[in-house]
Amino acid sequence: MELVANIMKAIADDKALVIFKTIACSEPNTAILITKIKLTRKQYYSRLSLLMKNGLIKRKHGKYA
Repeated sequence: MELVANIMKAIADDKALVIFKTIACSEPNTAILITKIKLTRKQYYSRLSLLMKNGLIKRKHGKYA
């Protein structure tokens, strides 16, 4: 049950959800995505890290999937 709560918490943030959807639908370009959703690099990578910790995305060969 805690896993579900952590996943919901990870995607509850609107910006994190946009990152998740972008990675799910296409191959994201980090620079463009950060600019598009108006986040700092730290905010972007913090949200990305949270999504990775909860198993929602993985990094394969330097790209996120």
